[in-house]
Amino acid sequence: MKPTKKIDDNKTLRTQTTKDLLALLISIGKDTLTTREYEILEGVLVHQKTFGDLADEQLLTRSRIKTIFENGVKRLNHLYSGIYKRITTFDAIEKENRELKKNLSKVESNIAKQNSIPPELRKLLDTSIDELGFSKRLLGVCIGSNIRTVKDLVQHTRLDFIRMRNFGSKTMNELEDFLASKNLLFGMKI
Repeated sequence: MKPTKKIDDNKTLRTQTTKDLLALLISIGKDTLTTREYEILEGVLVHQKTFGDLADEQLLTRSRIKTIFENGVKRLNHLYSGIYKRITTFDAIEKENRELKKNLSKVESNIAKQNSIPPELRKLLDTSIDELGFSKRLLGVCIGSNIRTVKDLVQHTRLDFIRMRNFGSKTMNELEDFLASKNLLFGMKI
């Protein structure tokens, strides 16, 4: 922030900038403050007057000036804490919005992928493994590994199947023959 007044030679830049910042904060809250609160806050914080000086100017007691000052500080504190809450709420909403957009992009991408799959292949991928005529051993391995459809089957890699219990070379040959006959591969990203 650029200081609005010329900096006095005997004061530091930090002191002058702090005074300017306080003046700005008080002026932003001017609509929230009473006229007296505004004048007293400005007098104490910006012009560095004492409560006694202000009491003489305003024709009030020092304790009354102090009370008005404290009330003004409370009003400004309430105003700025409300602004802070709105800003943090806005930041949280923005973050959630970014996450939702990211998730929406993923969903749209998945929909685009599904729409790019030819209907015949989509029908094959949605076919239950029970309908394919697999041996009992291959069916048992698939069901034990929660593989229910051809889509589930082709998403696994060759290594995934080798690591499965009761999966041997005969079962691998049967599975490879099926995939080759349907022009499918292991580890497909569908």
